[in-house]
Amino acid sequence: MDLSKRLVVWLALLAALWLGITLVYTAVALRSGIQDEMQGANAVVELLSTAAEANLGDAHSQLRLQALLAEGHARHLRVRWADEPSQDNLEQVSLLHDYARRLAPAGKPVAQHRIAIGPRTLIVEPAPDSEIDEVLGDVLPLLLLLLVAGGAMLFGVWWIVRQALAPASVLCAGLARLQAGQPEPGFPALRLREYAAIARGIDELAAGLATARCEQSRLTQRLIDVQERERRRLASDLHDEFGQHLTAMSATASLLQRHAARLDPVELARCADQMVASLGCIRLQLRTLLSRLRPHGLEAEGLAHELAGLIDRARAHHPTVTIRADIAVPLPALPEDAALALYRSLQEALTNAYRHSGAGEVQVRIDVPAVQRVRMRVIDDGCGRASALPRGGLGLLGMRERLAMVGGGLRLVDNAGPGLCVEVWVPVPAVAVTESLEGEMLDTRLAA
Repeated sequence: MDLSKRLVVWLALLAALWLGITLVYTAVALRSGIQDEMQGANAVVELLSTAAEANLGDAHSQLRLQALLAEGHARHLRVRWADEPSQDNLEQVSLLHDYARRLAPAGKPVAQHRIAIGPRTLIVEPAPDSEIDEVLGDVLPLLLLLLVAGGAMLFGVWWIVRQALAPASVLCAGLARLQAGQPEPGFPALRLREYAAIARGIDELAAGLATARCEQSRLTQRLIDVQERERRRLASDLHDEFGQHLTAMSATASLLQRHAARLDPVELARCADQMVASLGCIRLQLRTLLSRLRPHGLEAEGLAHELAGLIDRARAHHPTVTIRADIAVPLPALPEDAALALYRSLQEALTNAYRHSGAGEVQVRIDVPAVQRVRMRVIDDGCGRASALPRGGLGLLGMRERLAMVGGGLRLVDNAGPGLCVEVWVPVPAVAVTESLEGEMLDTRLAA
């Protein structure tokens, strides 16, 4: 059952209970009122008949009439002997009675009906206080009932709302468990449809969060593995390349140190040439390592040059793969992080092309299709397809994250034939766009 239906049912039951209590009270009040009216009517009839008999001189009827006058059961009428004082001035009137009398409409004075019974006169007149007592007797219990019913209604609505919102504390407790690091919120079965839907949504969110945590842990481990592998590769390059040349330079320097006095100028020149050659190799290898770790010169003038250099090094390392490049020169000025993202994306795309897809030919096209962005497409003829690539791979994920940080994007498109197209774009700052447009306008004016 959903929350709205449950609230309606509970409120309907509460209203039905109140209606039942009202009907019971009305029935009891109606029965009591009928009895009082019948008793009052009988008392008036008996009083009048007894007065008629007493007027005929019946002593028993006169005594009975006196007793009926003393009992005073006639409703809404005051019956007294004319020679007796009125009770209006003798009775203590309450504030409520006085207020009720003031509410009575102003009209003709109360009429008195005189009935002669022997030497005495019987006065019969309306009694407003009797009507006031009757109305107050009906209204005061009703007001008390309304007060009790109002309190009961407030309590009932509070209890209904409290019961309806009770599962919210269960949801909050489950969210607190998720915040504390537990893998599941641990919700019990909820009967209300709305809360059950919220609980299912939180369960799905928790499952997605757990999956994201596992993916994050896996990617972190892979990142650590890549870092360690890169460090081992760097250490191996330093040991194999630098160590070899440094060892040769050390041997040449030792030779010069021990036999410098006996060596002729030709031999000294040969040793110096060997040391210069070793230093040149070290310098070249150091530049290559530094470029692989952190490329320099990615500003507007050097970006195209660095991208072309990266493609040249890829050709040198993989001579069996044909790499064709088409780079629009000059490229607009990009921020350092955007230029680095473009450089790393090209590096990763080339690595995927000749290492994973088995491509024989790769085309690199870098252009500026719009003034707001630079586009790069790496097209290969390998076996890779967009639907078959692992979305959670560290390479593609790293490219997406790096490009997203600079406002760029990545798209994988299958070629019409075999192979895959990796399309990357990065935004061009507004300042660079303005400068480029101004430069084009200046060139146009000079040409004119």
